[in-house]
Amino acid sequence: MAQFPLIFILLVSLMLSLSCAKNDSVDLICERTKYAQLCEDILYGDNRTLSRQGVRPITYATIGLALTNAKTTVDLLNTLVGRAQDPGIRKNLIFCRYQYDSVAINALSKAFVDLYTSDFKKLYKVGMELEEAGIVCESTLLGVGTSYSANLTSSNQKTKLFGEIISVVATLNNCCL
Repeated sequence: MAQFPLIFILLVSLMLSLSCAKNDSVDLICERTKYAQLCEDILYGDNRTLSRQGVRPITYATIGLALTNAKTTVDLLNTLVGRAQDPGIRKNLIFCRYQYDSVAINALSKAFVDLYTSDFKKLYKVGMELEEAGIVCESTLLGVGTSYSANLTSSNQKTKLFGEIISVVATLNNCCL
């Protein structure tokens, strides 16, 4: 019975150390992005990232996160398009939705294959396309002056960051220097 508190304390300390564990691959990738802290927050916030070591597994997790973000953004844009009264705003939202639905999701679907086949030049291009989709959507909604752009700011920022992460991974694999 006296061993139970000791075992309990050891288990708790082990769980705490695992939950605070750093991942060298995440640090290596994130320190090369413009928004290192946001990159770490996103990647460390995903359970798949903590359980994986190495750039390639982290990249698979990143592509999955980016795909989820893109699909969620398309859903948000569908809602916003349905609510938009102004034809100009509606047109901008539809164009932004195209950037996510056709450009981002398409690029991310290719990214899994490019990573699997170690085609880092194509993976770099995917990262750039993804980052561009976020930039284009963001700039399309500038000047709209409504809550539409505010609702999409977080999605666009994450999309740009995911694109940057994917491009960083490609450069870490001696591509496109």
